Amino acid sequence: MDNQTPILKLDTIQSLCDYLGIKSSNSLFTVIDLHEVGDIKQVAKRYNLYSVIMVRDEKRIAGHDAYLYFIRPGQYSRLSSGVLPRLKGWMLYFHPDILQGTLLVNRMSEYAFFRDSSSEPLNLDNAEAALVDNYMRLLYDEQFREEDRYTRRIFASGMSVILTQCLRFYDRQLGCVEQGNNDIVRRVDILLNEHFSSPVRSRELPTVAWCAEKLNLSANYLGDLMRKHGNISAQEHIHRRIVEEIKIYLERDNCSIGHIAYVLGFKHPHHLSRLFRKVEGCTPIEYRQRFHATTDE
Repeated sequence: MDNQTPILKLDTIQSLCDYLGIKSSNSLFTVIDLHEVGDIKQVAKRYNLYSVIMVRDEKRIAGHDAYLYFIRPGQYSRLSSGVLPRLKGWMLYFHPDILQGTLLVNRMSEYAFFRDSSSEPLNLDNAEAALVDNYMRLLYDEQFREEDRYTRRIFASGMSVILTQCLRFYDRQLGCVEQGNNDIVRRVDILLNEHFSSPVRSRELPTVAWCAEKLNLSANYLGDLMRKHGNISAQEHIHRRIVEEIKIYLERDNCSIGHIAYVLGFKHPHHLSRLFRKVEGCTPIEYRQRFHATTDE
């Protein structure tokens, strides 16, 4: 991104609503009917919010009825010019603080779509879009009720349902692509996502041999396919995925390096630190400090 381009920091629900020109009904979450939002001026943005955005495509220009997009804290939007015309659909935004004290706080690592580096949206058919419509409408109505001690729990429960449905769509989209050798990267990603999202996974790090066995391939053949179709080695791809999982834990202040190492299956914490530095170019502690310095600006 051009260092001279001003960046709008959307760190709160209020700052988001100010940008969109709408009223804020809650400080920690909001559901926005896109039809009620006018044209949106595009600017470069940095988020400290989670978001699930569904956009309807009534003309089915690309052959689908709707599309899902996802945003996570720390993410940048690089579009810095132009105007986005009025759309039909929903935007769900919530601040990470709303997760505290709910069961959802321990499940966020399951939702692989938030950390997927792919810029491609999830494609929905009409029935799937109608399902998301219904859930969004329920939360939309809830936000205008008088707030009480159940509000946060009800909203967290509704978000959990929406995010779990999105995970179903995500896995379906990954799984429905051609299962030939030229799709080996996504097949490996499905395995890794399933491994890290499983609440009863073994305390062992995934390896090339483990992935190869799951795919009924030899480790050498899997390595050859990954180099050919993924442009990096199978081991490097797996290491990058492990580091992405480490980052999720590092972004929580209460997670020690030792705890993260244990949960993910490292034999010793210094093994985690060594891998992280190799892939990311900094230590886990340096990454955590940099992340919080950025989000606290």
